[in-house]
Amino acid sequence: MALISTALAARKFSLKHILGGVTAATAIGGLAAGTYAATDPGAQRELRFWGVIGPCIARYVWVGKTVDDPTERRQRYDELHDAYATPVVDLFMELGGPYIKLGQYLSVRPEVVPQTYRTELKKLQSEVPGKPFADIHKVLVESLGDALEEFESIGEEPFGAASIGQVHVGVLRDGTRVAVKVQYPDVRWKFEVDLRCIANAISIGAKLGMIDREGESAVKGFNEIKESAMRELDYGQEQSNMEIIRETAGARYKSLIDVPRTFPHLCTDQVITMTYIEGPKLEEEVLRRLSAVGIDRQAITVRSFMADQADKLREAEARVASVAADNSWTGAWIGAWTGVLSRAAALVGPQTLLWVARKAQHARDAVVLTVCSVVGLADSVGLAPIDVRGWMVEAQRDLSTRHTEAETRQWLDTLLDVHGFEIFLCPLYNCDPHPGNIIAMDDGRLGLIDYGQCMAFTDETTKRNFASLLISVADNRPDAEVAEAFRSVGIRTEKSNDFFTASMAKLMFGHVTQDMLRREWHVKLHAADRVQTFPVQLIMIYRVAALLRGLGLALHYDLAVGDAWRHHAVALLSKPSLSIINEALTEAVA
Repeated sequence: MALISTALAARKFSLKHILGGVTAATAIGGLAAGTYAATDPGAQRELRFWGVIGPCIARYVWVGKTVDDPTERRQRYDELHDAYATPVVDLFMELGGPYIKLGQYLSVRPEVVPQTYRTELKKLQSEVPGKPFADIHKVLVESLGDALEEFESIGEEPFGAASIGQVHVGVLRDGTRVAVKVQYPDVRWKFEVDLRCIANAISIGAKLGMIDREGESAVKGFNEIKESAMRELDYGQEQSNMEIIRETAGARYKSLIDVPRTFPHLCTDQVITMTYIEGPKLEEEVLRRLSAVGIDRQAITVRSFMADQADKLREAEARVASVAADNSWTGAWIGAWTGVLSRAAALVGPQTLLWVARKAQHARDAVVLTVCSVVGLADSVGLAPIDVRGWMVEAQRDLSTRHTEAETRQWLDTLLDVHGFEIFLCPLYNCDPHPGNIIAMDDGRLGLIDYGQCMAFTDETTKRNFASLLISVADNRPDAEVAEAFRSVGIRTEKSNDFFTASMAKLMFGHVTQDMLRREWHVKLHAADRVQTFPVQLIMIYRVAALLRGLGLALHYDLAVGDAWRHHAVALLSKPSLSIINEALTEAVA
């Protein structure tokens, strides 16, 4: 809904245009309903969808057109958020299927989705209602047959439910705990109906002017998502995906992550049996730990967080400028050290200096921890002064906070690194790293589950061109260079405007800046040019980047995907291309 409200705030529609589009959509919908409601098994689902979404869209459109004052318009939008967040999520929960996937994706996009909606949408990560066990057991019997005897037990209560199936925890005869993923028996026809319904919504959005003129880019994007969703129904492919990722990324990062191991003889096109990874969802665990030390990240909006980061940056820049202008011995001393650090960074790299700084902080924390232990011992026998006791409590709280935040950052960095490795250096990559698929394990590692949506580049040239694009974004190169790199991947715009094209790339893979959260910046951006063709292969990569960056923003960490993936892109480009190798082999044979 935030996307709709932003688009309507940035553009003006004639009342005739709006009412004409809505009337046309209503008339078409009514005619369609009357024609096939009695025969099409999905008609009731479509009518249920439009019964909630239709009035919701209409009210957002109306406010965008009729309310000119920005403050009042924002208030009216907030009222609509409050009115529709719960009904929309309840609808997604009721219909299931692709709507669950859509809701999970939107739940981690704080830069575009209001907090009111995201709070409700997070229910779709772990509170999706499951099917009765009798239905699940029927699928297990039909799919596994005699192999079902290898289970000592299978819990009747689902451990988790999702868009196309649910997971039950079982125990094999040898005592191994396993997760058994079972596909719903009626999921295929529902997916087809729901995806058709979403396609109709895209078409109406194009007619109302909320999507690009012909809806070409949106349709292409939807077709890619549709194909991805249908691939997710192939459990045999998902099992293969999981094994490939486990043998590549799982092996490289085995000290940081765990990927489930499958049991092929207990897998079918409707059932996947894999090792059980125990632990809470990552986002839930981080928020719980921060709450334990008195920090409520959910109480702070992403916009205020970004504004705070911008203020801190400006303050730091002002201090540096002040020092540079200071002619005193202090200014000269600090300036000299700044020069030393700059030269050191050039020699060993900034990451090495950051590593040294972290080690220094760890040493300081070790000293503080030792002092706290001594003070605690003294306090136990009544020898610690009250003021020292107060210092100890505050110091312990600071240590706990720093440890939690450091571990959180390590987890987020691991997620970025693993997925960057998959995209550039593995045969395929996981397209669906939403928070419900990330487990915080007791040993500090991350459990990465659900590999139904995996993709691979269709050709090596596009993959290498994307690597060049990512490096240009990470290095903050001039707009003309970034734009040209983006065009080499396949983007086309009406005016070939470098600012627009480069900004789109930075929006996707760079830092989320304060400017990017301002309406005026987006108005300027979209006035400069329009997308005509968006490279289909980048749609799912952008989804990965958006999900990971959204998770970071939800926890108040600004993650720059380009920075994190840059070394993997460089590693890819450092290897000779397959075409060069093939040419060399051909010449050698000749």
